[in-house]
Amino acid sequence: MSRSKAVIAISIILSIAVGFFAGIEYKTYQLRKVMSEISEVFSNDTNNKSSESEKTEKKTIVIEKKIGDEISLATLKIKVNNIEEKNILSESSQPAVAKEGAKFIVIDAEITNITNGPFDYDSNGVVIIDNKDRKFEDYGDVFFAVDNYLEQRALQPSIAEKGKLVYEIADDAEHYSLSVKKAGTSEEYRISLK
Repeated sequence: MSRSKAVIAISIILSIAVGFFAGIEYKTYQLRKVMSEISEVFSNDTNNKSSESEKTEKKTIVIEKKIGDEISLATLKIKVNNIEEKNILSESSQPAVAKEGAKFIVIDAEITNITNGPFDYDSNGVVIIDNKDRKFEDYGDVFFAVDNYLEQRALQPSIAEKGKLVYEIADDAEHYSLSVKKAGTSEEYRISLK
């Protein structure tokens, strides 16, 4: 009798152990399934966001302009009067030399605040884009090398400020444009400089 009780006890213990491990395996399966569904939802959400941003990028309207044309943005007007390519900037006491394989683009421009109040202008967001789709930001190390540098200005309403914007771009750029986006719209203005 004791042997049959031992067999029954072992059978019960084995059944409980098998049931326990089978239950854990089933729970693991359920957990994997839920994690897979969550991952798929986030993956689709990310894909939707990237496709939405691609749609936004695709909707950008590029408006081509020439030197001398005036561009009206949300808060200011910009007009490029003239440009020069230089290797050395030496209008002031401390000349600046373009790096090897680079050249300076000096833009004679006019900016006007078209709002009803004063604000501080800075040239962030105004870039040069070349024929290879490379973007160049303004060259910030020319404060003492160029007279009337327009990098930052306090603009009063309706008063035009004249000065120079300076960019250092790759020497192999064959064509390039000044690019500025109009805030609150999908418009991007490109002034063909060369």
